[in-house]
Amino acid sequence: MPDISVESLREAFRAILRAAIADPSVERWELRQVSPDRPMLHVDRTGTHAGLQIAEPFWDTADPLPFSALTLLANAMTNAGELAKTTASTVLCLAAAHVIGERDRLSPALAHGDPAAKDELISTTKLINGGAKAAAHLMQGAAHRKLLAFAEVLAGECHRLKSAPPFALVHEFVPAYRALRRHGPPHLPWIKGLHDSAV
Repeated sequence: MPDISVESLREAFRAILRAAIADPSVERWELRQVSPDRPMLHVDRTGTHAGLQIAEPFWDTADPLPFSALTLLANAMTNAGELAKTTASTVLCLAAAHVIGERDRLSPALAHGDPAAKDELISTTKLINGGAKAAAHLMQGAAHRKLLAFAEVLAGECHRLKSAPPFALVHEFVPAYRALRRHGPPHLPWIKGLHDSAV
């Protein structure tokens, strides 16, 4: 396949999930890049099973990729030989980026007191929390604990903000912002030059 970019990585994960639905007996999915110096993207059945558990309820109603991709990412990075610490940091970074991206996207509506925007933000954050928790269960030791702790913090933020007025959420989810600053930019072994570009 052509060399992977951030955008095509999402689509690769989507294709792997859809293929795993069509044929759950496949043990491992491998995507080889054109450039010989770039590693293969390899997701095994452990990763697809975890991703499908999150994705399946949403195929008809929403895009499950932002949440289910966290499990595929953790599995693929482990299969690529990345350190558990690096994998956990990358999953944390992308989960946090999605929370902050959603908050910023919904900020105009939140600032106008739109309760639907608040519900959407909290609902999406809960789904990201689920993806981070599922990714944590694919890891061990400190990496497992780090991802689980982040998922618990997100769950706590959702619970705390349930009774807040919509406009208050414009500047909330500070733990996600801090995680994004601390763990970014993400390390994606299949993509060259990521540290020099915006994600």
